[in-house]
Amino acid sequence: MTISNLYICNQARSSILLTLVEDCIILTKVNTLEPLNTATLPSEMYQTEEIHEILRNFIAETTYTPVDQIKDDTLIFVQGIFDSMGFISLINFLEEQFTIHADDSDLLEENFESIKAITGFIKTKLN
Repeated sequence: MTISNLYICNQARSSILLTLVEDCIILTKVNTLEPLNTATLPSEMYQTEEIHEILRNFIAETTYTPVDQIKDDTLIFVQGIFDSMGFISLINFLEEQFTIHADDSDLLEENFESIKAITGFIKTKLN
């Protein structure tokens, strides 16, 4: 019998525990005071597609843009999906979600222009 657990945290600081037992998925809501500490997780825990999905969902939820309109290479600032306030929100999200720090020298357009670029930035910071 194979059992796998995955915690998914949201900004309301509650978690959902997904437990996969053979072919069954069990969802359990877990109230927590602290978000999942991803600093203890190895950087290889995040695959490129997982980062893309996390970013796409954040952008869609924050901007009310339909997910299907946000492609990996969509220029999120050029197309008006994010503005300067959205950029601040994005940086805060990245630092909290991936436990990384964006230095002033990192705040370059090419690091944040698309999901693909942001993923590259995250992976660089995690390694």
